[in-house]
Amino acid sequence: MNIFVEPVIAEFNCTKTVADTAVIVIPMASSMISGPLCAMFYHFAGARISIMIGSTMCSIGFAAGSFVHSLWLLCVCMLFFGLGTGLMRNAIISVQCEYFKTAQHRNTVHAFMTIGPGLGIWLMPRLLVYIIKEYSWQIAWQALSTLYIVSFIMGIFISRRPSDENSSIWSMTGIKIWNKLEFCLHAICTFCAAACSIIYISNILILMRNENIPEPEKVYSYQGIASIAGKGLLTLLMSFNKIDIAWLIIACYVIAQTALFSGAFCYSLWQFRLQNFFSGFGIGLFQAALVPFLVALVGATQLPAALGFTNLVSGLAAFSAINIAGRVAKEYDDERRPFVISMFLGSIAIVLAIINSLLHKFRKSHVRRPSMKQYSRVNGVKNLSEITSFEGQ
Repeated sequence: MNIFVEPVIAEFNCTKTVADTAVIVIPMASSMISGPLCAMFYHFAGARISIMIGSTMCSIGFAAGSFVHSLWLLCVCMLFFGLGTGLMRNAIISVQCEYFKTAQHRNTVHAFMTIGPGLGIWLMPRLLVYIIKEYSWQIAWQALSTLYIVSFIMGIFISRRPSDENSSIWSMTGIKIWNKLEFCLHAICTFCAAACSIIYISNILILMRNENIPEPEKVYSYQGIASIAGKGLLTLLMSFNKIDIAWLIIACYVIAQTALFSGAFCYSLWQFRLQNFFSGFGIGLFQAALVPFLVALVGATQLPAALGFTNLVSGLAAFSAINIAGRVAKEYDDERRPFVISMFLGSIAIVLAIINSLLHKFRKSHVRRPSMKQYSRVNGVKNLSEITSFEGQ
């Protein structure tokens, strides 16, 4: 979405901060802040309805946004789009637990699914920039609108529903996962990491243009291919079923966060290429490892809620980071200064991720393994090897 910032600035004669808010922050934050509500809707209606309604909202958001002539109406369209993506993302990820009960199969499928966004990040900037230059940004939005028709059609074929669909409203909210210290630390890590990521997304193209980097959109798109490599590597590592997810999540934070804030030290084309490549590689690792890590923390039945609250925290971080970074860049008249803030936030995320992962390993090594009788009432658990978390301990 950051490739639309400059066309929106020219179209509506607004500042970069306002354009960032309209086309980056509002859709991203609304899709994430609505996470808990999307999780509840998934429990209530299932993945098929969630994906079909979400894809319809996304399509309408882009189609309507291409015809508006006021900035506030554009923001409304982007809010509609963001809520739609929230519904789709939560359902697409959560329904995996209904189709694949074992951790190994679930992790492999999730890793392959996350390859799609990587291909999109690599391909779409090139295609959309061409459409913007040859036609207009409105035509590009109309093209995006048609893509979500495919998502609507694919959603029709999903038949599985949440196994705990008859649970109480209180259980559907997932509030109880906040009783786990590891999830609370994970939320803090997520806030800092998401803030670091949104600063990178909203400032990297401007920074490259200020340094006269040729075709910055193509340089930025390198992270798409790199994210596929990261997801592929993590899929291979998890297939061995011998590497603890705690060590993998630490590696994800270290690689992704250091690459994201290293933009503060980039000045040449090759430096930016490496920075974008390793940013995508680290983000790919993290995207593939997030769901297995959440399942390890709270259990498969609470994955929709954990994912929803994780997205909520990320959305709050996006709002906070974009405003702080915008003010700092404007006050110091330096597009490189926000990356200094991301350096601070990324460092905090790395330290807390290490602490949280070690705490998780410690508790896991000292938990008393439950008997088969205790798990006889849990759907889908047939032997102790299928238990992937110590939920409830």
